[in-house]
Amino acid sequence: MAKIIKSQYEDSPIKILNMKIDCAVLEDETRVISQRATNKALEITEGGTAHDLPRFLALKALKPFISTDLEARVKNPIIYKTLKGLKGFGIPAEFMADICQVWIDASNAGKLNKRQEITAAKARMLQRGVGKIGWIALVDEATGFQKIRDKDALQQLLSLYVAKEFLPWLKTFIDVFYEEIYRIKGWQYDPKKNKYQVVGKYTLKYVYGCLPKPVVDEVKKKTPRTKSGNYTKKLFQSLTKEVGKPHLDRALGGVIALLKSADTWEQFERAYERAYGDQKNQLALKLKYLEEK
Repeated sequence: MAKIIKSQYEDSPIKILNMKIDCAVLEDETRVISQRATNKALEITEGGTAHDLPRFLALKALKPFISTDLEARVKNPIIYKTLKGLKGFGIPAEFMADICQVWIDASNAGKLNKRQEITAAKARMLQRGVGKIGWIALVDEATGFQKIRDKDALQQLLSLYVAKEFLPWLKTFIDVFYEEIYRIKGWQYDPKKNKYQVVGKYTLKYVYGCLPKPVVDEVKKKTPRTKSGNYTKKLFQSLTKEVGKPHLDRALGGVIALLKSADTWEQFERAYERAYGDQKNQLALKLKYLEEK
């Protein structure tokens, strides 16, 4: 007898194209779609002839289009206990696209009758409606698991980059970094004098900007300030020596190289965008939850 595991997240069904599809995230983080909800979404009215398969794939005409992997998964549904204490039968969410594709392929091959074509049309609608979002993402959003998942991912990221204790102070921003900024800007550089305030903003934007945004936010938050708002420690002292500090050092070296290759600030900014723009945009997509913080 299959083990019955518990559901942990079931805030609401997936709502797409006027359909409501029951789903859940189980205690082992498996995302499942209810078999009953699948039958309803696809408007399955016939029992089919392959009784070892669920109704939504039991039609004899579908058999040639069902892969071995898909057949094995749907023949053994995931049995789980809903938050209401009821027994649920589910399929892994990632197989919904395959189920829809079976109906689409059978339709394209001319194997369905008029009534069955209604289900194929529903399958096409679901495939187009879900698109690149993916069934797992839809389940995470509908059940509320996305908030928990994103919170855990953020904590894992911060644990890699942000140290529990402040690192000892060691000179990190070498003089050549500031010399190159002053050269391009046409300013006279004197290491004995206080640097222009804007240089600190450049450091944050172009060097710390190569680190994940949540890391920089956490470092700023962790580093103590005086009553006037000045930091009492260097921001890099809050980074881990295994991951955070080496990443900052590599970023600094890369920015210095770009500064050396530029004659104007505009040239540097264009070179910086070419070098780090795509990387930062990809990181922003991966960490999109931060925009909601």
